[in-house]
Amino acid sequence: EGADLFNAYSKIEEDYNKILLPLKDRLATLEQTELTEETKEEIANLSTQVEQKTAELKDKMYELLKQYPNNLYSLNLSQMLELTGDRLNDFEAWLNTWKSEFAENGLMKQVRQYIDTESKLQRNKPFVDFAAKDKDGNEVKLSELAGKGKPVILEIWASWCKACRQGMPHLIEL
Repeated sequence: EGADLFNAYSKIEEDYNKILLPLKDRLATLEQTELTEETKEEIANLSTQVEQKTAELKDKMYELLKQYPNNLYSLNLSQMLELTGDRLNDFEAWLNTWKSEFAENGLMKQVRQYIDTESKLQRNKPFVDFAAKDKDGNEVKLSELAGKGKPVILEIWASWCKACRQGMPHLIEL
């Protein structure tokens, strides 16, 4: 079951990897070099190309999986796509048309859990509150900051992450 879908997906992925892998390799190489203005511009250009091609790939994958209802590999592909927003809502409505025999399937349960979690994280939905320590070690809750009339930017980064460090001046500027 799912062989036709798997083969069609593999072909799409193969075609895009011929384009994406060289772009990603070049990007990785540039990120390890000294950052000049020229290098930064090329990194930005390559990043845009990678994002565009990845979005195209995900669009094609999504259209493909929607051609195969009642197919467990469609659920597997949906997890790889990390659906959000309108596409997530569309996908959920589509899943509701599936045969009832899939309702108790473990993979279907995982996908439904993902949909439930992502639905709570969409725009204009109440946020999930959490607490973290600020730079002075004091505990701060998101609810103490959000909804007070000013934007809140949450930036999660790691000191070992070169891309995170490269983006820090832009965050400070913002």
